[in-house]
Amino acid sequence: MTVTLGIDLGTQSLKTLVYDASACRVLATAAAPLALDQRDDGSAEQRADWWLDALAAACAQLPADARRAVQAIGVSGQQHGFVPVDERGVALAPVKLWCDTSTAGQCDTLMSALGGNEACIAAAGNPGAAGLHRLQGAVVSAAAPRSV
Repeated sequence: MTVTLGIDLGTQSLKTLVYDASACRVLATAAAPLALDQRDDGSAEQRADWWLDALAAACAQLPADARRAVQAIGVSGQQHGFVPVDERGVALAPVKLWCDTSTAGQCDTLMSALGGNEACIAAAGNPGAAGLHRLQGAVVSAAAPRSV
């Protein structure tokens, strides 16, 4: 028996699935909802601890025998999210999600400084946009207080 726990971290919920590949059947599924903090300025954020709480809640819903049978774990998550962490892996700020557009002005400034969309495509393979993590990181980093 080859049993895998699948974890899908979505914007609205975290879903789990226990799958027996040898038998080609699903043993159990569960889900836990996630809050989404959206504001008028285009912000769309979640907290990393919400993700961990949702994972614990979804796994707790799975039958104990299915949890014990798990031999491997596969994880799928939201694209273009940005989670700033410290050297211990502790989240420093709310997670900026793929649908966050609050940094559009700052991203436009950064794109201009980089030479525009074409220059960014030539250097990185794609243009920058407010929801892309590399620009979110630069904006959050620029706004974050510096430690001495």
